[in-house]
Amino acid sequence: MSKSSDRAFGKRLSLEAKLVDATVRQHPFITISVGLFFLWLGLLFQAPAFLDGQGDLSLSLIASWALFVSVYSLGYLAMLCSYRRLTRLFESRLWSFAACGLMELGGVLNAALAGGLLDFGSLRPVVSFAATAIMCVGTSFIMPIGASAQYYTGSRNAVALSMVGMVGSSALLIVISILGPCAKLVAILAIPLVLPFTTNASYPSKASRKRVFEHGLDTKRPLVPYKLLLTAMIHGASFGSLILFVQLYPDSGSTLLFNALWFLVGMLFVFVLVFLFRRDYNSLIYRCSLPYIALGLLLVCLQGFGIMVGCSLIALGYAFLHVVMCGVCAYLVRQFDIPTLWVLCLTTLFFAMGQVVGVVLIGVGIAKGVSLSVLAATGLFGVLVAALYLSTDVNVRYGWGIVRPSESIEENAAIPSAVRLLATERNLTTRESEVIALAAQGMARKEIASALVLSEDTIKSHVRHAYAKLGISSKQELIELVQGKAVRKRRGE
Repeated sequence: MSKSSDRAFGKRLSLEAKLVDATVRQHPFITISVGLFFLWLGLLFQAPAFLDGQGDLSLSLIASWALFVSVYSLGYLAMLCSYRRLTRLFESRLWSFAACGLMELGGVLNAALAGGLLDFGSLRPVVSFAATAIMCVGTSFIMPIGASAQYYTGSRNAVALSMVGMVGSSALLIVISILGPCAKLVAILAIPLVLPFTTNASYPSKASRKRVFEHGLDTKRPLVPYKLLLTAMIHGASFGSLILFVQLYPDSGSTLLFNALWFLVGMLFVFVLVFLFRRDYNSLIYRCSLPYIALGLLLVCLQGFGIMVGCSLIALGYAFLHVVMCGVCAYLVRQFDIPTLWVLCLTTLFFAMGQVVGVVLIGVGIAKGVSLSVLAATGLFGVLVAALYLSTDVNVRYGWGIVRPSESIEENAAIPSAVRLLATERNLTTRESEVIALAAQGMARKEIASALVLSEDTIKSHVRHAYAKLGISSKQELIELVQGKAVRKRRGE
């Protein structure tokens, strides 16, 4: 590499670091909230290993985790079904305190059980399960508040804030792992006391909070690409597998320490690939993060020391994918005027469903006497097939797959000009162009008919003719086609 290339790379490195620093300074409380939430998740999913003295991988532990995640899933399903009605609740600052109150209550009960302060005799496992379930419910209710503020900042900022927040949480996880179980208990009890204040402070004013939660509510039927939901399930399945694989390794404290170290490595990869090399989402997800997870599963197949190293690589892939997925969700929120609660609850629901699938399949395999190598090899095959299928999907050419999170993305302003270009290229009529432009922004047929003062049958006819000329067959494909055209237009391609 020449000296001029070295200087150019150094300037880019310095510039991107300054931009990330500026983003964090602009949104300090969002960064702190993200870090605390990641730390809480890291400790919560280790809870059975250190709160109630369970260190082995038993079928009861597998069943418990499947139930915990099911409770977590039901919370997001309930919010998804009633996200419009919940808007007013989330606009209230008291909601943060109520959610964190549940987290604190569950933590106190578990700590009291672990310390012998409470003894319920034969009911101890039931009480422990109920306490952890309460923690899961509180977690599912606090996450939308912090994540909505993060997503509303835009794709690039969401990735930067997640990256810095996870660096902070990983550093704290390392310290807590070294200090031992007492430090974990203190953190479990302290985080819910601090989190509601930092989460509420993420919104500078009541008006800004109202603006975030009412964003996109006019969109009647918000869409999220099926590819993203399938990716969220794979993401969840990898995390569910990681939870159980970690329990197989006898020194769970060291495993938590190694995972935290690999989280830091993952965030370094995020900075390099997202901000320095400016990869698009398709490359970041299907050619980077999923191969990391696949390599980790391959090492787990070897067992022995390979389990610990494999779990660390799975943790790296999970952390990398989590940050990138935050950017995708933020892009969908800002680009297509989709409600933050809708995107968050839908993707997290599929993530939790994937986690249940991963935990249950491994649990059933263990119950049937299937070896760990076979289970890991099956997961490896599934991840590789998914990566190959999804990376060759139409979204590689159209839609969010070709978006680079490092780029500054305008909102819907680019859509009309993209439609005009498509109309010229595909010989759309003026009326077909008008209909397609409104449909690409998420409007339903009835809304388009009202806006253009036409009948729904006429709109349906225009849509059918336009779809035939564009070579597509659904509204989802239309949105992705127009989105891809808008991105390429901004790049001058």
